[in-house]
Amino acid sequence: MTDIEKIQALDMTKILNKEVKSEIEKLIDDYNTAEDKEDFIAVTKESSSLILALITDVYPDAIAMQEEKPCVEIVVTPEKGTKQKIETPKKRVAAKNTSESSKVKKDSPIKKKTKSTSVQSKLQALQEEVEECRKRGATRKSTKKKTPSIPKTVYEKLYSHINAIANLLPEPFRDDPEKISDLKKMSLAIHKKVVVVFELNETLAEKGKLDLKQKFKDITKRIQTNDSK
Repeated sequence: MTDIEKIQALDMTKILNKEVKSEIEKLIDDYNTAEDKEDFIAVTKESSSLILALITDVYPDAIAMQEEKPCVEIVVTPEKGTKQKIETPKKRVAAKNTSESSKVKKDSPIKKKTKSTSVQSKLQALQEEVEECRKRGATRKSTKKKTPSIPKTVYEKLYSHINAIANLLPEPFRDDPEKISDLKKMSLAIHKKVVVVFELNETLAEKGKLDLKQKFKDITKRIQTNDSK
């Protein structure tokens, strides 16, 4: 059971401090609306632990506990034989509270004052921690949105390799029209063969073919311009 699940299971009616209750409700609302639940749990781990520690110390009755099984007491009577007398946990607690009521009344003023101070100090630490966790969560969300990962298609990967062949031509041949023409024919032949073998999208293939032709057309134009100077 995660800390968030423990917080969701709290009995909010037992938490008397409005500010503490407000922070818990905000955390639960943020969790319910979070797109990535696991990421939210990781971001709010510290604040969730602090909330549970505060509740355990100040409002232990709010923590969900497993229901105790009733004690079964065997009672034997002369007339009707054996009977089972069930004593529930509530009865035991009531009897215990009655026996200790005088002691609690004497200590209650001091405990109340101490508890109030403890709540305020821990609440302040809680609010600071929750606010810090929210900032970290917002930073993670904005980072994810700004850097989406878009995988390349098979054709895009192959085309990038074919297109890069022209850049591998040695320096002495880069102004040689005959070498450029041979390179163009080779690149287009490879492109055609790859499209057939991989059964690639024809629309993308046609666009890539035109882009390759334009690339070599620009190279040829550059060579002609340099020769005319």
